[in-house]
Amino acid sequence: MTWLHLLLVFLWALYGFTHSWLATDRVKLQAQKLLKSGYKYYRLVYNMVSTLGLAGLLFWGAWISDTRLWPQSTWLTFLSLVLATYGVIVIRLSFKQYSIREFLGVYSAQKIPGQASLKTQGLLRFVRHPIYSGTLLITAGFAIFAPSLTNFIHALCITIYILIGLKFEENKLIREFGNSYLDYQKKVPMLIPKFPLKR
Repeated sequence: MTWLHLLLVFLWALYGFTHSWLATDRVKLQAQKLLKSGYKYYRLVYNMVSTLGLAGLLFWGAWISDTRLWPQSTWLTFLSLVLATYGVIVIRLSFKQYSIREFLGVYSAQKIPGQASLKTQGLLRFVRHPIYSGTLLITAGFAIFAPSLTNFIHALCITIYILIGLKFEENKLIREFGNSYLDYQKKVPMLIPKFPLKR
């Protein structure tokens, strides 16, 4: 591992901290006070900053000269493509329960406090966070497809960040939905579904 790899780890930690900090209610409330329109466009700006930061990390990783940790084989290529493909499918199906426009921040629905309903349809019947499940599948597929130290740092940092972020996300959902979410937690796994799947 070179100093470039260590810097990559540091940049991932900085990205994770900044990404989480910008997602806190405290920062959102500050944005509401500063902007006349509240945080109508905060999600859009947040997503743009997140995307640019992620692109910067991936470009930095691509700039680091690396060699493969092991030679690629047909079955590893097949495995990586299967994982990534399933990851994309899972994420795509996940968005059937959410508004893509609202998720991206180009549309902000008027939400009445205390009247939001807990979504448990579609893939949410099998895992509580299918978007994260899909992201982890894609990440694993990418690391297997191009097995370099840099890509494994990417995969490890993304996995750690998601697992840490999920703790905060779960606490937020418990505050928002109370006992309904606690019951949902008991019935549905966080990331990996129980097999066989029940209809």
